[in-house]
Amino acid sequence: MQCKYALRRNRLAVTISSVLACGLVHAGEDANIIVTTTEDAAIGSLTDECTLRAAVEAAQTQSAVDGCETGQSIINIIGFDTSLAHSTITLTEGEIEIEDPDTLVIRGPVDGDPSGITIDGDGNSRLFNIESGVQVGMKYLTLTNGHSVGGGYAYGGGAIRADDTILILEHVEISNNQTDGTLAAGGGILAIDTDLSVTDSTITGNSTHDSNSRGGGLMLLRSQLSISRSEISDNRTDGVFAQGGGLRLSNSTATLSRTRVTGNRTDTYNSPGGGIFATDSEITIVESTIANNFTTQNQSSGGGIGASFSDMTVERTTVSGNQTQGSSSNGGGVFASRGDLEIRQSTVSGNSASGNGGGIYFRNPYDQDYNHRIFYSTVAFNTAAGEHGGIYHDGAETFILRTSIVVQDDPQDSGCNKQPDKYLDSISTDAVCASVNTSLTDVALQPLADNGGPTLTHALAESSVAIEAGGDCETSYGITADQRGFPRPGLGSSQCDAGAFEAQPDDSIFRDRFIIE
Repeated sequence: MQCKYALRRNRLAVTISSVLACGLVHAGEDANIIVTTTEDAAIGSLTDECTLRAAVEAAQTQSAVDGCETGQSIINIIGFDTSLAHSTITLTEGEIEIEDPDTLVIRGPVDGDPSGITIDGDGNSRLFNIESGVQVGMKYLTLTNGHSVGGGYAYGGGAIRADDTILILEHVEISNNQTDGTLAAGGGILAIDTDLSVTDSTITGNSTHDSNSRGGGLMLLRSQLSISRSEISDNRTDGVFAQGGGLRLSNSTATLSRTRVTGNRTDTYNSPGGGIFATDSEITIVESTIANNFTTQNQSSGGGIGASFSDMTVERTTVSGNQTQGSSSNGGGVFASRGDLEIRQSTVSGNSASGNGGGIYFRNPYDQDYNHRIFYSTVAFNTAAGEHGGIYHDGAETFILRTSIVVQDDPQDSGCNKQPDKYLDSISTDAVCASVNTSLTDVALQPLADNGGPTLTHALAESSVAIEAGGDCETSYGITADQRGFPRPGLGSSQCDAGAFEAQPDDSIFRDRFIIE
């Protein structure tokens, strides 16, 4: 009762973690309503069975509906008869609306397995429409083939539309859903004024179509997202001015942790952010991989990540193999315009741009107070058909490159278009980046590979001049571990290495051990 009271009194102050503490942790308890059939039917037409639709209605009305038990007043947990494991419920009566119960959890029958129950829209309707301040948890489910048609945010969210809610997804797969229409938003999920938490889940193969479409996988408007140990993959958005093939943020905050954003794309003219695109937002990416995303048409910047009027922090993350195609498409790996960009202990590698800045493009067109900072990171082997394959900084505000490595395959390729304001202890094959040219042989950067930890990195050969070239990173920056989570400085060393990778006395014995969390 205390949790219910707190949630009702001050919903805007409630965080996702407090909701978990106040109710959805009870998802481990026995379900009080059990779905007994895979059929879908209008309420009142299948009175001897408990359909999923009837179960939700029983929870909302706190009454017995058809063959379902009476719903409870605060927390309802909908489960499934074990005989339904690995079966599919095809919705034939349209979307299921959730708007009344205080807390509702829908939990599949096989712990940890999204394939335990599949809810299928058969391409005819959205699956769930959630609103009015409720708290909803979904676990061990696959949501697929949802379809929303119509322009604007009222019609978005192929699988889920959540408005003014708290939504927690754990071990859920959102796949092959789509939204069509001008300003189509959220092929998989549309969240408006919502706290959304996604854990151990997959959002894949979703799409939005038509002009100004947003967020092939997810679209967030005035919302908060926390996503961890999950994957956003192979989603796309098309139509002129489409944005954010995987994830689109507007006036929102997002934290991605140990998450893979891969294979997403935008497919039309002036459609930025193949993997992620953010406006007027704050985004933090930690221990994650942003790889092999792309934009395909002219004036579509940010193959991996694109951001405008947004502050972005990338830490202990690898951004690799992303690309922009078509003319005037900048920032193959990262594109940031009119916002702070900080990259710490991360790797930006093998990205390409058809315009400028194959690895990173930072734009500050009006010389406003936005800063571009790179600390203990490795920017390697990026290319640009225009200019400056490594880092392109367009603006007068501060550009800091501290204790980092910027290298190109061809010593004639430009690593930086302008001298950083500060470049202490940095090493580059381009003197513009670090005041001195260092040969690729002397840097001795190894191929991008699994060297331990959650992301791929470039190891340093024993002969690398970057070893012990990074000063006292703990005293100067409070850094005690490298991108992989291995100790800085390496055991037996007094100085840290430049770049994202810290060499260890015998790196093989440290793999998967002694990792600093």
